[in-house]
Amino acid sequence: VEFYADDAESGRRKVADLLADRTNGVGSIAAPTDGRTVVDTPVRAFDAMEAHDEAKREKFWKMRKSGLPILLSRTTDEKHGSFIEDTAIPPANLPEYVADFQEILEEHDTFASFYAHAGPGVLHIRPLINTKTVEGVETMESIADAVTD
Repeated sequence: VEFYADDAESGRRKVADLLADRTNGVGSIAAPTDGRTVVDTPVRAFDAMEAHDEAKREKFWKMRKSGLPILLSRTTDEKHGSFIEDTAIPPANLPEYVADFQEILEEHDTFASFYAHAGPGVLHIRPLINTKTVEGVETMESIADAVTD
């Protein structure tokens, strides 16, 4: 998660608020604005790393950019296909959309990688399929039809 802030302290507080809301007791460099340290909502993450200085942010971006080549380096005929790109989902609807999408993937006996610009609601979803077979192409078409519904 990347935040934009007016100053460093404001950025640290935004991160602390997110950690207080989504983890169960993972500490932060700053204190949350409401003083919470343990969530009272469902836990969404089990750990977090913070990058408040430029050098550490560069390491995070490098790690993020290396993910796609690793994902695409599978040596089997099943690949993470990029036929569902740049979905525009209102951020408030993302949890429900992802849950529904996961159900579609389960119905097709597969899974996907998710990349996101979650703030504006843009997802890049790459289901694992084999497009070298008729069945794989049919699965791809079926997933695409189900997602658009």
